[in-house]
Amino acid sequence: MQLPDELILAQPRQAKIELLTHFAKKKAFLEWAQISTVLLDAPISKGGLETDIIKDIWDKYNSKAKSKSSNNK
Repeated sequence: MQLPDELILAQPRQAKIELLTHFAKKKAFLEWAQISTVLLDAPISKGGLETDIIKDIWDKYNSKAKSKSSNNK
């Protein structure tokens, strides 16, 4: 189920962050990406969020893959 963009953008800033955090913790990338796209496409003045905030939420709960070559040094 996809929420209308207007509904997402109308939420308070903290609710948007909590929604993204919920999906990041569950590793639900598809849902997280759909919400993120709406928030990234909208200007901050219209309810969007900053790129760094969105990226940091995902990174906080989902570790980045480490290359094997860096472990062999």
